Amino acid sequence: MTIFFDLDGTLCDVKESRKKIMFRCLDKYGLPKITRDEYRKALQEVTLNKKLETRYPIFKSIFEDKGCFYKNKVQKALKEYKKEILSKIYLYPDAENVLRNLDISKVLVTNGPSRSQWDKINKLNIEECFSGIIISGEFGYSKPDSKIFEHAKKIAECCNGFFVGNSPRYDIYGAKKAGLKTILVDRNGEKKPDCSPDYKIKNLNQLNEIV
Repeated sequence: MTIFFDLDGTLCDVKESRKKIMFRCLDKYGLPKITRDEYRKALQEVTLNKKLETRYPIFKSIFEDKGCFYKNKVQKALKEYKKEILSKIYLYPDAENVLRNLDISKVLVTNGPSRSQWDKINKLNIEECFSGIIISGEFGYSKPDSKIFEHAKKIAECCNGFFVGNSPRYDIYGAKKAGLKTILVDRNGEKKPDCSPDYKIKNLNQLNEIV
């Protein structure tokens, strides 16, 4: 059996709101604010059956739609955003414990550009914790598309398992479609998912009671 993990918001977080960091970087270069939905929509569009190395094509797509794309400004804002994120990213203590001590095969499945996600993985020093790592920017499809979950199962050489994630829409929905048992991480007890997970936990240490 294998446990499949999401990365951002499940295993790690940033010491300051990503939204605040992004807005600050965009504002510094006179660029308009963007919403999380705009980002996720653009991510799926630019990733669809394509490889994605950096965040640049995502923001190029967003700002072209807004009619205010300025290449140099976008590049500078993204460089600053990346620097701030990597300086403030941290692994949840319960994630550290589970990744290092839970004796079961683990595979990471994360959305995002390949370079951006590998930068996080390397900064957190967690590559060795996984038998496989699937990044949407490398694979060409992103969650919740069932293709990335099926690919993860193939990499793990298993037909079942548990998917652990913090997003009902991107983690739970897609994993259920792929036939995986789902575990929603809801650290603050605030999430009301449209599709019901098989399990709901507040702390990753609770995985010991499930798997």
